[in-house]
Amino acid sequence: MWLALVALAMIGTLAYSVFWPRPIDLAERFQAGLDAVERGDWKTVRLCAHRLLQDDEHHAHAALLQAYEQLALGQSEEAFVTFSKATSEPETRELAYHEAATILYEAGQFSQTILMCRQVLEWNSARTDSQRLLAAAYYDIGAMVSAINTLKVVAEQQPNDHRPHYMEASILHDFERFDDAVLAYEEAAKRVPQDSIAKDEILLGWGECLVQLRCHAEALIAMEPASSGPEVDAQRAVALFALRQLDTALKAAESALTRRPHLPEAVAVAAQCYEHSGDVERGIALLQEAADLHPHEVELHLRLADMLGANGHLAAALDHRKKAATISEYRREFSNKQQALVHNDDDANLRFEIAQLAERLGKIEIARSWLQAAVGMATATDEIRSAWQQFQERHPPARDPDSTIVRGS
Repeated sequence: MWLALVALAMIGTLAYSVFWPRPIDLAERFQAGLDAVERGDWKTVRLCAHRLLQDDEHHAHAALLQAYEQLALGQSEEAFVTFSKATSEPETRELAYHEAATILYEAGQFSQTILMCRQVLEWNSARTDSQRLLAAAYYDIGAMVSAINTLKVVAEQQPNDHRPHYMEASILHDFERFDDAVLAYEEAAKRVPQDSIAKDEILLGWGECLVQLRCHAEALIAMEPASSGPEVDAQRAVALFALRQLDTALKAAESALTRRPHLPEAVAVAAQCYEHSGDVERGIALLQEAADLHPHEVELHLRLADMLGANGHLAAALDHRKKAATISEYRREFSNKQQALVHNDDDANLRFEIAQLAERLGKIEIARSWLQAAVGMATATDEIRSAWQQFQERHPPARDPDSTIVRGS
């Protein structure tokens, strides 16, 4: 009798599971959809979204999954709208806001990016990817203090990561805060993996700042682990020449010029080394050729003026001194306006003025980045937007998508 009751109970349980299956856990289905997004399994994403849409309380969850697929298909505008539909639920709004902010950032809408990232961080201050995005947006509008303060939060959250220190160093370098940049580069160098492509970039930046501070021996030590590249060799040449190690300075300069002809820093060192060895004409010819290609490089004009004057070409020397003085005045004005931006988060006109100065100095990509900063701000005017269109017509963007721009360098 007892066994019969047990068997009957088992049959009843089986029948219940067949005719009344366990309810689908929609939270599990949503998580499965997110995991599928990570894998790029869009078939599973669509299935999960379809099931979530059948429940009125999970429409926002479905919208989030659908937006990710639209984003993967390159439909950024459609994805932005769909992400906005996912902001109605606390469980999905943080992700939705962050992804929408990312779309805005990639579209150059920096002020809107900042507002949305701030909202995300009000909900979750520990969200490191939103902190990074906020720092990048601040950087792209030239808001130095706000960017660095945000990066310090990222560094605290991820103490072994070299990237926030590297970005801080780059910003300080751009704004010619070389003493502080040196410290940030040093922290980045301690943390960067030895096989990272950023390693040489960090060591080069560190060396450049030390050269600017006339700490030439320290610059050579900092750059010693870096691979031999034209920019690194050029900075080594400058430091070695300042330390009066002329033979090794010339070797470093010529090594740089072999791979990057007319690199201004290397040309200036090589020309002066030729002058010291008595081959003044060779130095002048090298400088003149480089100055024709880089007419806005003040160091080339100064060296030409010195060598032409010493060689008796007084009129030509005076002409190059005048050019150097004009360029130096533009550079001073450019630097002063950058310093005015240190605590400035919202003046699009000032960024526009900096862009105009950069274009006068022949720094086209730097001008492009400052104009993009101005256009991406809430205070951008019709004049700025029109100037941006005209600038793009004068200077179509470079085709290389991997090229990096460092403002102020």
